[in-house]
Amino acid sequence: MKSRLYSYAPISQINITSLVDVTMVLLIVSILITPIMLHGINVQLPQASSGRMDISKDTVTISISRYGSLYLDNAIVTYESLKKRLKIIVGSNQNTSAIIKADKSVKYGEVVKVLDIVRKSGVSRVALPTRVHNMRR
Repeated sequence: MKSRLYSYAPISQINITSLVDVTMVLLIVSILITPIMLHGINVQLPQASSGRMDISKDTVTISISRYGSLYLDNAIVTYESLKKRLKIIVGSNQNTSAIIKADKSVKYGEVVKVLDIVRKSGVSRVALPTRVHNMRR
């Protein structure tokens, strides 16, 4: 009987189909998620009956979640890194204003601590947004 001899040749091409698929999925997910994250994290703001706020493009949003997590424009930060990043932002743009969004269950002391950091960094215009309370008479 004759034995068959097989010659095995190495594959010299890389199949990148699965890599392209994964990359496309990640791109689509990031495109869908980015618009949702533009306005800070979702916090339950307290109610107020007055006040209107004008937001410019030179505004940074600082959010404090109900669990005490601190965010600067959707990125979680510590108090120390908030100080450093605000000084960098204000150093490049003197017209920077800040919005401090705190969940209604956050202790007043935490809001004051963040407000103090913001003021020391050189931000002169600070807003504390609230939900509009409809007053009917």
